[in-house]
Amino acid sequence: MKGLPTLIKLNQRELDVRRRRLSFLENRLDTLLASRAALEARLIVEQQVATGSEEVIYAYGSYASRYLTEKETLTKQIAKAEEEVAKARDAVAEAYGEVKKYELAQAARDRREQAELERAERIELDDLGLEIHRRRDDGG
Repeated sequence: MKGLPTLIKLNQRELDVRRRRLSFLENRLDTLLASRAALEARLIVEQQVATGSEEVIYAYGSYASRYLTEKETLTKQIAKAEEEVAKARDAVAEAYGEVKKYELAQAARDRREQAELERAERIELDDLGLEIHRRRDDGG
């Protein structure tokens, strides 16, 4: 499995792509939410203006109709954007899981290799110690 570092890099790139997409979608959702808040604020202003003037109150009906249409459109767009954000979050979580899986496999491999190196070093040192001991016994 010499390809683990490559798999980690590829999956990390995929995770980065999915995170960027999620960020884009969240920004889009924030923009839609801000548009809805601005629309509602304009409604309050228009209502105040309409209640203060009899001439304007007749025009308020068409404004209210347009407001309802815009609000309905924004509500649908927000619902769709929230759904897309939820799917994008799931995609990020999935990609993160893949990266983590390969990183854990690489860490396990590294631990096994390190343990094998330490074992080989211990064996070599033991052999060296035995050889030194034998030479002392033979020479002494």
